[in-house]
Amino acid sequence: MDNFSRWCKIKRNLTQRKAPNFNERDVFMCYLGKNIGHEESGDERGEKPEFLRAVLVLKKFNNDYFLGLPLTRKNREGKFYYTFDFQGEKSTVLLSQIRGLDSKRLKYRMGRVSRSEFRKIKSKLGTLIGFTP
Repeated sequence: MDNFSRWCKIKRNLTQRKAPNFNERDVFMCYLGKNIGHEESGDERGEKPEFLRAVLVLKKFNNDYFLGLPLTRKNREGKFYYTFDFQGEKSTVLLSQIRGLDSKRLKYRMGRVSRSEFRKIKSKLGTLIGFTP
C-alpha cells in the first residue's frame, strides 16, 4: 500500500476518535497526514507510518478546532522559523506552516511551552504575517 492510501485509511479512522483535552501552549503529537508539495506532512518513515508530527497549539477556538504550528528537531534559521529549547532539546517552529486543525488529529500531549517562549513565538509569527505583536 502506498503512503497516500495508508494515510487515507488512518484519516478515515480519525473521524471516529474522541479528541483529547488540550490548551494553548501544549505540544502534541498530531496526525498531519500525507500532504502535497511544500505542505508539512507527518513522519512517513517505517513500515507502517502513522504520519505524526509534533504540533504547538497556538490558538484554541473551541474543544474541536485549533490553530497549530508544526515543529521539527532540525535546526532552521530565518524569518520563517523560531528555534527554542523544549524538554532539553532544540525544537524549531515552522511559522509558515500554520494551519487550522481538528482536535481529533491530536494523539498525545508531549508537554507545554513556557509562557515567555510562547510570547516570543507569537511575536515572531506576527512580524512574519505583518501584524504588530
